[in-house]
Amino acid sequence: MLLTKFSHTLLVRAAAVASILLGMLYLPSVFHFTLSIHGFEPELGRGSHIIEEEWGKWSIIGGGLLFIGSLMLRPYRSAWLRNLLLGFLFICLILLITAQLPPLLIWFIMNLLVFSWSNALGFLLHFLFAALALWGSASTLYAFEKNRLSSEITD
Repeated sequence: MLLTKFSHTLLVRAAAVASILLGMLYLPSVFHFTLSIHGFEPELGRGSHIIEEEWGKWSIIGGGLLFIGSLMLRPYRSAWLRNLLLGFLFICLILLITAQLPPLLIWFIMNLLVFSWSNALGFLLHFLFAALALWGSASTLYAFEKNRLSSEITD
């Protein structure tokens, strides 16, 4: 089964960079503008900004872990260590995909209630990132299985 012509490390690194950039959008100290959720701002109040900043920090941390994990794949030729790193990357990608569900739901509901281009942009960014991370996780799982089969053949 051929998932892609791109390698799994390239897809994981792309998802890591996308996670870091998406997380930076939620930190007002990085960019001096925020994507406001039109029609939902009065209900959220100050508490929502704290949640958004925490989500942004965790998105950056998750993207950093993914990127470091993808860099560590290259030098190791040991099958069990490579499988361990591939499993770690797969779990991180699944956690990042799961973390996209609440923002996707909020942006989708706000698009249905009050359409604005910033709501549509927020939904699109999270949806594209979730699709990229899902693609990377499927490719990583395929690489894990391929690595496991090749280690069984050599043993």
